Order: sequence, then C-alpha cells, then structure tokens
Amino acid sequence: MFALALLIAAQAAPGSAPYGNEHAFRVFGIGATSCAAAYANPDAEAMSEAWVLGYFTALNTHNDPGVGRTVNAEGVLASVRKACFQTPSASLDRTAFGVYTFMQSIGR
Repeated sequence: MFALALLIAAQAAPGSAPYGNEHAFRVFGIGATSCAAAYANPDAEAMSEAWVLGYFTALNTHNDPGVGRTVNAEGVLASVRKACFQTPSASLDRTAFGVYTFMQSIGR
C-alpha cells in the first residue's frame, strides 16, 4: 500500500496555482491534482490530508497565524473534503485555498 502511495505521489506532476485573487506559486505533489484524484482511494486521501494540513500551516506562517484557530485538524480536513466533493474537478490546491480564505474571512 505504501508503494502505491509513493507511485501516486510520483505521478502527481507539479502544477501552477491560479493567478488573480488567489496566489501565484508552484504547487507540487497531490495538491496539484484534482479533488477527484485526491480522494480516489484511502492512500490518496491520506496523502491529501497530510498535504492540506501542511498547506494550511504554510499559509498561516506566511499570511495569518490565526486561521483555523477555532477548529481542530479534523475540522479543517472535513471542510476541504466537503468542498472537494462539491467540485471534484477543481484542484486540491484551489479548493484548500478557498476554504482557507473563507475561514480567514469569518475569523475562524
């Protein structure tokens, strides 16, 4: 199973994050894949969850250290998972960033 997870990670080509109101930097790993791919199986989901938590941590380090302060890690993951299931063709990065900015806007 671990080998499958590594294979999926290796095949996830780096992508470019969107420009405009979002951010402009290179996205690597499973974050560059679609939500459908990110939650396609238990191994991909585990990698996605680790990626999302690291992503939120990095964004907090760079932007706003308080985002996510009123929820635990599972709350962050549940919010991203729900948003991904609503738009499976969106990238995990774009979806996680949308959840992050929403939480930031409501002071969560």
